[in-house]
Amino acid sequence: FFRCASNVGRQGGKQKIVLGTSCLIVGIALHQLMHSLGFFHETSRRDRDKFVRIDYDEINKHMWYNFQRYRDPGRDESYDKFSIMHFGSYAFSLNGERTVISKSNAKEELGRRLDMSTGDIQKINNYYDCKKGDIGIISSKGVKINLKAAKGGNKGAKSNNDNADDDDDDDNKENKDGELKDKYSFCFKLGEFCDNEKWVKKHCLKTCCKDRYTFCKDWTKKQYCFKSENRSWMKANCPKSCEYC
Repeated sequence: FFRCASNVGRQGGKQKIVLGTSCLIVGIALHQLMHSLGFFHETSRRDRDKFVRIDYDEINKHMWYNFQRYRDPGRDESYDKFSIMHFGSYAFSLNGERTVISKSNAKEELGRRLDMSTGDIQKINNYYDCKKGDIGIISSKGVKINLKAAKGGNKGAKSNNDNADDDDDDDNKENKDGELKDKYSFCFKLGEFCDNEKWVKKHCLKTCCKDRYTFCKDWTKKQYCFKSENRSWMKANCPKSCEYC
């Protein structure tokens, strides 16, 4: 019920993450996932005591092992008191008193259990050598699609010029006859991301072409697709019924 656990880093085979009933919270799941990616608790850093004080009098002795210091920080890695890997201010408290206290502000709330900090994201990017501008998403089948790499392999894409801004190319919007089209040949794989990935929505117009309203077909019968005062609105909101794709 209470157990939340993950090995630190890849151990070989399947990576098991344990989330007991009390651990079914997004922030706790992210915390365990960061363990699986190879990250330790921020409070395990050897330089921790420069930034926070641990009040062992308020912690059960059987839990003291959680506050051992055994790792050196990475180069240029600042101490992140608000990391999702940092213990909260009341971690393992016996009676509801603070156990982890900031030295710069004793009333400061430490750690976080809602999302990752900017520092967390930077650490992951640095550790896994993620380059700025890389775009990757996971399909419902669990397949990672690296959009930047796929774009580079697409004929006609400006893969040899990192400074080229192909977002504004006219040919990624529509044909001369007004028909919406996909910018890249792999767009057909990305239909499930049309609603929540701006990159996909912008570059895969044909794949993402769908009516936003159920009454679009009724309006097409009234020729709204062709009336000058309605054409732009209909194209944006009823592209499928207006046969733009």
